[in-house]
Amino acid sequence: MARKIFIDVGGHYGETVEPVLDPIFGFDLIFSFEPVKECCEKIREIKDRRLKVIEAGLSNKSFSGKIFNPQHVGASIYTDIEIPSKNNDDFQICEFIQASSFFKENIAEGDEVYLKFNCEGSECDVIENLVASGELTKVKACLIDFDVRKIPSQRHRQQEILDLLTANNFKNFYLSEDVMFGPSNYVAIRRWLKSIGASELSVKSIASSLLHHLDNMFSGRYTNYYKWQVVRILPKEIMAFYYKNIKK
Repeated sequence: MARKIFIDVGGHYGETVEPVLDPIFGFDLIFSFEPVKECCEKIREIKDRRLKVIEAGLSNKSFSGKIFNPQHVGASIYTDIEIPSKNNDDFQICEFIQASSFFKENIAEGDEVYLKFNCEGSECDVIENLVASGELTKVKACLIDFDVRKIPSQRHRQQEILDLLTANNFKNFYLSEDVMFGPSNYVAIRRWLKSIGASELSVKSIASSLLHHLDNMFSGRYTNYYKWQVVRILPKEIMAFYYKNIKK
């Protein structure tokens, strides 16, 4: 039976996983690839039977290697990445898995796959590997944050990858700067998925989504998001009164 799958390459602390878990999107399985141990431990705090946290990165081959500045949001295999407070003496030995091998072993023909890259420069190696192996044809939609732009030795590869995707007639890719809008990653990922038609509008998915959001609200998660949702539906007169007479 075909499955709907989300693959998060560069899980960090689970900032992408959390919006993806909304039942409105109907994902049967969510893989989060994160090579840094401490980050994986944080993602594992998210309890959902559909979530599979893999303590490894994806690449064009399987190997053990250094990730520099592992506790930094810009942790990378590249020492010349341009991030603040960089210390290349701080590194962690991490595992990497060949992307095409993972796809062959875990993704079946007919699965509906959504793929997101935010992996501090490794995105080019992974995409090249998936194209060369033919495995990229299993992907329905791909969101790419080209972190190679922050890496002088790798910047040229962004255009090479875009040319490669075009040459192989892969059109369903989206650049983060074109689609990731909103006050938070939570909002931006939701907007992207909705914009590409990833929502499941069955009675079951809508009801499950409502319960999911009620649980979030009662648990105090994403309070700013829910406040913003309320603000959006209130008449302008009420908001004007609030800012003039209450919030001073």
